[in-house]
Amino acid sequence: MVVNRLLAFAQDSTQRSDLEDDLKSHALHILRSLTHDSGLAQDIFPYLRVLLNLCLENFNSAKWSVRNASLQLFGKILLSVFSKKIHSK
Repeated sequence: MVVNRLLAFAQDSTQRSDLEDDLKSHALHILRSLTHDSGLAQDIFPYLRVLLNLCLENFNSAKWSVRNASLQLFGKILLSVFSKKIHSK
């Protein structure tokens, strides 16, 4: 699935250039968009734990673009998880 490939890009810790940081931040932004899409909610749900861990790991990145993308993804994950709990009551 596409999510696995994006996760591989976002989890790659062997950054050798600024270009690769751009790839990592773009992957995180795409994952955020996928997480936000309600039509994909059931497909993305099994990945939420991995995505959450990925966000937390990237909060320590030396690159602002990666930290920013991780924070945005983190926000979408929290919104997704808590909105499901609120709507299920």
